Amino acid sequence: MSQKNGRKNTGWFIRDLSLDISTTQVKAVVRGYGRNDFDIVEIDIPKEAKVIFHGGKGYDHQYLPGLLLKVVIALEARGWLFGKIKRFSFSIRQHDMVVLDWDGNPLIPALSWQCNAATAEVKYLINLGIDKIVGPIEPRFVFPKLLWALSQDPELHHKVASVTTTDAYIASKLGIRLHICGSEAISNSLLNQKTKKKAVEAFAQACLNPDWFPGIIDSGKLVGMVKGGGDGEWGKLRSKFAGAKYYSSLGDNHASGVGCGLNDFTTMIVSMGSSGTVIRMAEFFWKLLGKVACFGFYKKRLLLDMMASCATYYKAFVEEYGEGRSYKELDDFLANADISTLRLEITREGEGHSEKWDDYSLVEKIASCQISIALFMLRLVKKMLVEVDEPGVAKILRIILTGGLSRSIFMRNVFALGLKIIDPNLDFRVGVALGKASFQTAAWGALINAMSGGQGIARIYALMETMCPTESFVLNQDSSYYKLEKFMRANLGD
Repeated sequence: MSQKNGRKNTGWFIRDLSLDISTTQVKAVVRGYGRNDFDIVEIDIPKEAKVIFHGGKGYDHQYLPGLLLKVVIALEARGWLFGKIKRFSFSIRQHDMVVLDWDGNPLIPALSWQCNAATAEVKYLINLGIDKIVGPIEPRFVFPKLLWALSQDPELHHKVASVTTTDAYIASKLGIRLHICGSEAISNSLLNQKTKKKAVEAFAQACLNPDWFPGIIDSGKLVGMVKGGGDGEWGKLRSKFAGAKYYSSLGDNHASGVGCGLNDFTTMIVSMGSSGTVIRMAEFFWKLLGKVACFGFYKKRLLLDMMASCATYYKAFVEEYGEGRSYKELDDFLANADISTLRLEITREGEGHSEKWDDYSLVEKIASCQISIALFMLRLVKKMLVEVDEPGVAKILRIILTGGLSRSIFMRNVFALGLKIIDPNLDFRVGVALGKASFQTAAWGALINAMSGGQGIARIYALMETMCPTESFVLNQDSSYYKLEKFMRANLGD
């Protein structure tokens, strides 16, 4: 079990809570009554919970209640008190598929976004023209994955009572009605793109029972209240959460967008977290080039492109080449280095280095890594800037950099220089949100979703303004970072 915590308190009741269930961890962010004090804990998902179903990757949900109880215990150890939770919500792995029997228990592992076996099923659905109803279909989406799972285990067809997602499954075990959140429905080809209702006709055309899919509730809307009591681990959780109102959850990418403060069409967010993401909002009716991924974002569309391994790559790089220095020490070295004298080269995960690499200094190696990550993300920015192929719509005016790597002053300067090369008129800002918890953008976004209390998008946007502040960042005109311009131009490319 690993934990990352804020300062210890001496006994405060939790008012608002969010849970972010990712590929490797369950994270919780809490807010107490009567003050803006936030705290976070992280619990590792055990290796035993990661299982394979006919070659497809998934999760055994028998481990879920135990994991959530570990979160409760970790928070209580920090001095937080349960029993008066007002609101909670989830950020969840975007494409988890949970297939339940008539007793509400999983029939198979929850197939995750890493299960991409349904390639034949995608072709089948496209040949039927179902993508014209539900939008783009990909192998990791729930719709084709369900067809694939049924083909692997034909007996499954006679046992299925419901098909939903992990967040809704947890809510059902807490006594809340079964549903599918709108964010997940849009992102898994489960909605009719014109009516924004459950794609009943598409399910029937694909020979799936439309009744298997529960009702869809817009993300951020009240779903129900936790009913206390019961036996076993789920019963213990219901007792802890008794009386709390549950608000329809967000897919992880949707939640990260909220947690980064994305609230208008003229802003692009660049998040350098474990993975690096570039996101912007769009209307559903806008014409797109189709070069980036699309997800739900309340009543809008979220456009996303990503660097799969960003801060995780940097972490591994520092472990190999950082000479045991802390991130802060390395950032200080870079911030004070004379960049004009440094030798640099592009570094990529899984690739080797030049024969001169061993002669490079510590600062030269770390600078090369951070610049390489910045260049990769800047290329994604260039692509995202032209993704909307719709004349007369809002132009991107500002870029906000956030995530763990954004704390490096060197990274900020390199990124600012890159944006000047791409478009000197862009307003470059850096996220300066409240404390360590806010760097967990998906969990932070789910907390904002819960705190909105179902009052709608205006309330959510207002909370973003408060909880996701930014400040302008300007590259020093006399800085030696301008010596990087030739290197940056040569490697920025298309």
